[in-house]
Amino acid sequence: MSGAAFDDLIDWTVGGYYYHADNNFSGSNILYPGKPFQNLNGPDDDITSKNKSLFAQLILHPTDRFNVTGGIRYTNDSKDYIYRRFNPFMPGVPTYTPAGILTGVTSDYEANKVDYRLSVDYRWSSELMTYAQVSTGFRGGGTNSRPFVPEQAVPFYPETMTAYEVGFKSDLLDRRLRVNGSFFINDYQDIIFTNLSPTPNSQNNATPTNVGTAKFKGAELEITTRPVDGLLIDGSISYLDFQLKSFTATGVTIIGVTLDSKAPFVSKWKFAAGVQYAVETEIGTITPRLDYNYQSSFYTNINNDPLSMVPRRGIFNARITFDSLDKDWRLSIAAKNLFDKYYYNNRFFNVGLSSAQPAPPREISVTLRRNF
Repeated sequence: MSGAAFDDLIDWTVGGYYYHADNNFSGSNILYPGKPFQNLNGPDDDITSKNKSLFAQLILHPTDRFNVTGGIRYTNDSKDYIYRRFNPFMPGVPTYTPAGILTGVTSDYEANKVDYRLSVDYRWSSELMTYAQVSTGFRGGGTNSRPFVPEQAVPFYPETMTAYEVGFKSDLLDRRLRVNGSFFINDYQDIIFTNLSPTPNSQNNATPTNVGTAKFKGAELEITTRPVDGLLIDGSISYLDFQLKSFTATGVTIIGVTLDSKAPFVSKWKFAAGVQYAVETEIGTITPRLDYNYQSSFYTNINNDPLSMVPRRGIFNARITFDSLDKDWRLSIAAKNLFDKYYYNNRFFNVGLSSAQPAPPREISVTLRRNF
């Protein structure tokens, strides 16, 4: 429910949420047959998930230019997991590899969280608005859905975060220049990463683990400009720094992880830029566009093994579009990875094996669209 009160001085919203799901996870899993760490099974797991929450938000408008927002949310989250591992070639018969003893094992998880948000924003003029906010949130816990032996069939608990952000949004020069920027700090408790370290009864491991406390610091800047009619130039740049601050008792079990480790899938730098120019003709508008996207290297594992590093990359894309005079027809020819650069989308290393997914080569597409 939502509404307004006191001559629109306050806007309010209250509500609730309920979710219940009974799921089954099945398939087949054949890893390293004949090896000491072989894993051969067909999962047939039952999972019950429940989520209940209540929330409320108030927005106070002391003046036409100034807003104060406050919100609170209560969440109850639970998951009950029953594991079964059968021989994929003889359904219903427990597998003869170590995973077979998972059949009948259960793992349960439940957590309650209260989160809040407080923000203020002020519009200095029609061209400039600034804001600041602090909020909390969490990434839900659960139980390991990929254990190889019972000792890995364990729950993990919510990763919580307190986020601080300040920023501005602006439309300048008669709206020909848009500049938005922000700076933020995210403080994490019980941050979750995947533990790939061997356990006493298995060299295979992929257990979500609450590693410890951590901090992200970052900044973002976006610019869009139309210096002359028809010409559009846009760009963005972001910086993200990660630091582990401390370890939990389970976090120290991850081999190779130190306070200097970098978070997986996090590039420190990202940059994008594009330019296009619309040419008006007697039959319609022709708009060529060129884009460039760059991101620095990142690891896919928290232990930062060199074989899990995805190198930095910079990619060009191009497109030319024709719009009819009435804007009812659009024909586009696009090229992704214009210069056919060879690079990886991801790269993993575990149990002595390295694997990678190459990105697609140059792709050419033609799209015809009709608006009615």
